[in-house]
Amino acid sequence: MLVKRIFSQRLFAFILFCLLGLITFLGIQSLSVKATLATDRVRTEVLNTNSIVEKAKALYEAGQFSEAAKIWQQAANEFAAAGDKLNQASALSNLSLTYQQLGLWNEAKNAIANSISLLNTDSSPLILAQILNIQGFLELSLGQPENALDTLKKAAAAYEKAGDRAGIIANLINQSQAMQALGFYRRAANILEQVETNLLASPDSIIKVTGLLNLGN
Repeated sequence: MLVKRIFSQRLFAFILFCLLGLITFLGIQSLSVKATLATDRVRTEVLNTNSIVEKAKALYEAGQFSEAAKIWQQAANEFAAAGDKLNQASALSNLSLTYQQLGLWNEAKNAIANSISLLNTDSSPLILAQILNIQGFLELSLGQPENALDTLKKAAAAYEKAGDRAGIIANLINQSQAMQALGFYRRAANILEQVETNLLASPDSIIKVTGLLNLGN
């Protein structure tokens, strides 16, 4: 059972990273468009930052978390220097998730707190949802399932606002994990049964595996 739980948590972390990584990339693409009227020097800096993010993603996916953490911090610093708070927040949230993989819990908490502090009411609901999802996963890992469930519900509202169906499914799976940790097995099963039809009809993916694994448990 312990092995299943660890495997499930690893899958959740991967789901969170994949979803947030995509949003970070879209943010960079938007930044590149805005830079078309800037000088060549600024345009080069934008491309360099894009390269840094791709490098960090590749290191994370290869399991080289210590190196990935260094690059995420570098990316966050460069976004901060450019005054791009939204992408800085995304980089910091990815940094938090990487620290979680390393078991560096205090560093993970600081990174996600700094990420959230950069957001405001005008922030992209999709990025807000992903950052809240990472915060909820951290709280669950720290043995704070009540806080995690509350945070994940806030993330769900942001996913609904953004109209991200895949994000909503992943979030519901995470909510079920928090409910299991609280001993609310029937509530967890009810949530998973809500998404079961969508999961069975969807192509094979990590989200599908995670949802069915949790429903089976």
